[in-house]
Amino acid sequence: MFQQIKLQALRAEIQRGIDSGEGTPLDMEDVIRRGKQRLAAKQKRRDSA
Repeated sequence: MFQQIKLQALRAEIQRGIDSGEGTPLDMEDVIRRGKQRLAAKQKRRDSA
């Protein structure tokens, strides 16, 4: 029974991904840049507290 519930949830998530539209290329440089910005902002808040 539990496996059926998990499988149903997985199918729903897969369908949700399909329904979300076309995928776009992953720009790893942008991901890294934004991550570094978030980390710097977090460290700045911690240091100023």
